[in-house]
Amino acid sequence: MDKTDFDDRTTLDSLLKAQLQNINTNQFVSKPFKKVAQVGDWYLYEAKILPTDLVGMNVGDALKTFVKYEFTAHGSENVWIDDVRIQPMDAQATAYV
Repeated sequence: MDKTDFDDRTTLDSLLKAQLQNINTNQFVSKPFKKVAQVGDWYLYEAKILPTDLVGMNVGDALKTFVKYEFTAHGSENVWIDDVRIQPMDAQATAYV
């Protein structure tokens, strides 16, 4: 990909990932974010990391959590990430865009 076209949401969305790193084993789990809502220029994304994705990790392992966004910058593109929340999938919560 030579240039990121910020008018092309499909290209932009495919570059956003949620990532966990197990500090003890240096194991990584990476999952794509999916857009679930949009109001104007604001987007709500979610990424689901399932228990089956954590094979080889143990209770008590230290984890680092990342929101990863990789692209080739040509000029001064800005991406703003606001309000990152990590929670169990069955927890009740409401998010507004």
